[in-house]
Amino acid sequence: MESQPIKVLFITRKWPPAVGGMELYSEELTNSLSKNTDIELDIFRLPGTGQGYAPGLASIMIFMVRCAYYLLRNARRFDVVHFGDFVLFPLAVLDKVICKQHVRCMTIYGLDLTYGRKKGFLPFLYRKVVFIAAKFQSTVDCYIAISRFTAQLAEDVGLENIVTIPLGIRLEKFTEKSQIDDASRCDEYPSVETPFIFYIGRVVERKGAIWFAKNVLPLFDDNMRFLVAGRIYSKKDRKVLESLPNVEILGQVSHEEALRLRKRAVAVVMPNIPLENSADVEGFGLTALEAPAAGGVLIAADLEGISDAVIDGTTGYLAKPGDPHDWKEKICEILAWSRTEREQFVANAREALEKEYNWDKVAERTVTQYTLAVKRKLDFVKR
Repeated sequence: MESQPIKVLFITRKWPPAVGGMELYSEELTNSLSKNTDIELDIFRLPGTGQGYAPGLASIMIFMVRCAYYLLRNARRFDVVHFGDFVLFPLAVLDKVICKQHVRCMTIYGLDLTYGRKKGFLPFLYRKVVFIAAKFQSTVDCYIAISRFTAQLAEDVGLENIVTIPLGIRLEKFTEKSQIDDASRCDEYPSVETPFIFYIGRVVERKGAIWFAKNVLPLFDDNMRFLVAGRIYSKKDRKVLESLPNVEILGQVSHEEALRLRKRAVAVVMPNIPLENSADVEGFGLTALEAPAAGGVLIAADLEGISDAVIDGTTGYLAKPGDPHDWKEKICEILAWSRTEREQFVANAREALEKEYNWDKVAERTVTQYTLAVKRKLDFVKR
């Protein structure tokens, strides 16, 4: 007799059209879970705004109330309830009261566990929530961390039953578009005719773009450029970048432009630097997957969750954070490659991504945790 599919309810307050790593996780994971024949999936979600922003606090509070009502009416339909992030912990407590036999899983990210380090009333309240959650951490049967770094953060606050499942990527989103005519937009970025190093992401201190421009770029001759794409939050940071030679600020670029620039760059860099007791940490670093997926060669800081997003020497290279000469050495190694060597590295990187970091694999690993947790709970009940 065939076993029945596990009935799963996935609850998330992070959903498109809002843009971000948590939103991507929720959408891509559930897309893959919905294709898995071992489970039946329902999704209770809070979409973001049309401008790409996450919902405000009032919308989240209303969502929590609506979700609580949904659980009260429908909880017994499910075997597993998967909560999309740590903020939803109060709903997990409610679910345990309503239906003790449920398996409760919860995904945790770096910021989930460090937001309380910030100053202000909301971070203060969040610290209290984390403290209470740690006291009642057995409410959740399985915590799914997106990296070993995140798992360590969770252990540090007292959580147990933690498994690590890194994030994924869909190569098909990068294949066709990355084959566009490279010469089609050269007039937009004059420096693409000369060697350049590419950075894409938020320009904030811990991301290291300014550190790289100040400390690594000067180690090369004037023929090497540094292109910076992404949002710059500080006027001071913008002025610093504008004052540095061989740096070009591109601002926000489209998905297609980012693919082209990743592919043509000598290297795509993630030069994150360590900041003591910072609330803003790199739980994983999806850029580390996007660069090789687009046909680029990645160099990333061996730091925090990034270390789990890179197979060193295969999907990219890990460099010592804050060590300019280690970064220069790796860039010079790439510059010395022949065209054939570069093409072979890129092909091997994409093959490794498909094997280790695709979303269907993430879903399979997640379903395995559902199955194990359900079995543990049944065994416990029998005893």
